[in-house]
Amino acid sequence: MLLDIGQAKIRGRWKHSIVTEALAYVSHSKDPWFNLAFEDWLFRTSSKPSHVLFLYRNSPSVIIGRNQNPWNEMDLKTMKSLDIPFIRRRSGGGTVFHDLGNTNYSVMMPQSVFNRRDNAQLVASALNKLDVPASVNERHDIVVDGYKISGSAFKLTSSRAYHHGTMLLNSNIKTLSQALKNPNQSLVTKGVPSVRSPVKNVVDWQPNITHETFVDAIIKRFKEHHKMGKNTVVSNIDESLLEKDVSEQVTKLKDELQEWSWHYGQTPEFTNTVDTTIEGQKYVAEIKSKHGRITELSVSNCPEELIGQFSEKKYGFIRLEDIKTRNKLEESIVEWLIECM
Repeated sequence: MLLDIGQAKIRGRWKHSIVTEALAYVSHSKDPWFNLAFEDWLFRTSSKPSHVLFLYRNSPSVIIGRNQNPWNEMDLKTMKSLDIPFIRRRSGGGTVFHDLGNTNYSVMMPQSVFNRRDNAQLVASALNKLDVPASVNERHDIVVDGYKISGSAFKLTSSRAYHHGTMLLNSNIKTLSQALKNPNQSLVTKGVPSVRSPVKNVVDWQPNITHETFVDAIIKRFKEHHKMGKNTVVSNIDESLLEKDVSEQVTKLKDELQEWSWHYGQTPEFTNTVDTTIEGQKYVAEIKSKHGRITELSVSNCPEELIGQFSEKKYGFIRLEDIKTRNKLEESIVEWLIECM
């Protein structure tokens, strides 16, 4: 049986609370896969008229929109060296960096009353209460003095909607810049590109702000907005605080996020055109990919029996031993093509 959104788990047991139209959840898990899966589960199972606030932090990770190209949005090689994963979320929008200096919020509601600006304004007003001069710009980003401190995205269905975003409280801006640097300038994609903006941390204006003070402020503002009483339960959750049936459902959604077919296979069609010189000969390659697989590859001055082996292989996952070569030159060409992916 699905957990009703009007229940809260307290001391390891789900206890029924008074059904309300507005509820708040705070995750103490730092697992980005779990938190995004739990957010998806909340959205799928919450009652149609309810308003839900979900707050969480993630360990270092990069979160991309459902229609984005990971090879175009981030430096995958740098991220691998830093042991930073990326997760493709269910909503659209651009790429964001998460770490423990960044607090994430998600506001869910009936689709009929969804207003992206109002939701962003609710978060900005919580910051105002903490003496941060935040405002909402025309893109519905939250900014201070022209610097972006929060980016957001949304998802709509026929009956429900949510608006979620980041809040850069005291994030590692250097790592953010390294992870979100695009090394593939030659790549042309049909995916949704991120809009790059100058960013700063909230601590640059309010040094005393913490994850806890921001969470308290936004919950208070959420309660005020919905005229919720003092008896309102704020549910603290993590992996250990879910009943078996709920845990199984969240785990299933988590597994779906990690499946190759979603993680990479959701990538829109793109083309990567590259060139090099090997042993005095220039080579120009055009690599076309759709749903994460190579659909077409052309390389000048290269035999078809070598290039044809790349067809339908997973872009970025080809190893040298996957391609049969006849000599050192062909091996060098294959190594170059693999390096370009």
